[in-house]
Amino acid sequence: MNSSGLKTFSLDIKTKLALVVLTLFTVSIWVLTVAVGQRLEQGMVTLLENQQMSSMFYITQDIQENINQRVELLNTNALLITPELIADPDKAREFLKGRVGLQSFFKAGLVLISKDGRGIVDYPQIPERASSTYNDLEYFQEVINTGKTAIGKARIGRFTKKPGVAIAAPIKDKTGRLIAMLVGFATLSDATLFGVVEKTNVGMTGWLVVSDPKHGIILSSSGPSRILKPLPSPETGKIAGKFVAGYEGSGISLNS
Repeated sequence: MNSSGLKTFSLDIKTKLALVVLTLFTVSIWVLTVAVGQRLEQGMVTLLENQQMSSMFYITQDIQENINQRVELLNTNALLITPELIADPDKAREFLKGRVGLQSFFKAGLVLISKDGRGIVDYPQIPERASSTYNDLEYFQEVINTGKTAIGKARIGRFTKKPGVAIAAPIKDKTGRLIAMLVGFATLSDATLFGVVEKTNVGMTGWLVVSDPKHGIILSSSGPSRILKPLPSPETGKIAGKFVAGYEGSGISLNS
């Protein structure tokens, strides 16, 4: 082999070695970039999950406390209602009119309902509400069946025409027999109930949603168009089904 052949062979070896080193360097940089990217992504996901859980805790605690206050106050006032008061609509209306604390929590009004499901009296007065029937509504049936306070399904009120939810407390005589029920109607947009959710945004494009898995609807949202809409079906995204089943945590899914 002459010197020209040796020189060419030497250049080929150097070229191949340079290509191998360059390839290894490129692959190493790519692997490092992917690894760093994955760690950064996971770190960001963990950070967002922690922030979501923290926000969720405070919001749910506040909502639960507001609901508990309504239930307790409704029960306390139901204990004050006697059979004699129920038999006198004028006195019953005056009684409801004087319940200022209840009115502040139930801005859509109060209604006394007989054990047969017929309205007795309401305050403030709305045409046809006091004389309407309620025995086909889920909260009435639950109180009749259990003798305990019941929270109804959120819906557009038949008489107020506003999104709201009913809470019904049993009224019993001295023997413990159910004789009527006191129902308070709360508006979903009440600042002391879900109103704060409607005004809370998450970042630039996010929103909050408070759902009712029992009835399969959205109670409140910072995206107003979602209020009282059905919850996404489990087929829309597996995480939706997990949340409806009681899962607490974070996940990635398709929205409605």
